[in-house]
Amino acid sequence: RFSPQNSSQNIAFYSVATYVTPAILTCTVPAWQSSTRRAYVQLLDLNRVLSIPTGNLSLSFIPEWISLYPSVGDRLGGSNGGRSPILTISGFGFDRIKFYVCAFNGTLSKFSKSRAVKASNFNMILFTPPVWDNFSQWGSFHTADTNISILEIDSSGLEQKVRGAFLAKYQFVDINKRPSFQISSLLANGKGIITIFNFAKNISTGTNEDG
Repeated sequence: RFSPQNSSQNIAFYSVATYVTPAILTCTVPAWQSSTRRAYVQLLDLNRVLSIPTGNLSLSFIPEWISLYPSVGDRLGGSNGGRSPILTISGFGFDRIKFYVCAFNGTLSKFSKSRAVKASNFNMILFTPPVWDNFSQWGSFHTADTNISILEIDSSGLEQKVRGAFLAKYQFVDINKRPSFQISSLLANGKGIITIFNFAKNISTGTNEDG
């Protein structure tokens, strides 16, 4: 039985012990579903707690992330009004009280961070991708490969890197979106021909609005 230490939660997590020898039992550590990172470990025999000569056993849990989705996002960041997916990080042992940041490290020391957010639950964090490049002309941007790391921020503002199960890659790409236009004036002549002035004047580089 694994019980969170110094927690107001009256919860415990269980796993079945496997007999190996008269002196050895093995237990599978359960997925940790508590913000408290330390647990008391007890051995039970038909709900009876067995005494341990060495005293109370304790175990420390650390958060770990194991997957991300998707692995490609818009160089302009954001979610494009809900049309582009946000970044989902899945794992175990996230603290719903603390904040998390997703950091993107590219080549030539280029670096960007997401906005700090709280975990959705013990197993998932949702990040809105940050802006990577909003100055390149549309169509001229080349795909940028980055490495991802997840940072946990404590109450003092200290950032601690969260352990990852693998070296994660994330690509910023130039997503082909419809540009926005603004018409400054119209002129109709007597022959029914309409002239549009400055139709494409206000197209921004890397526009992210539908027209």
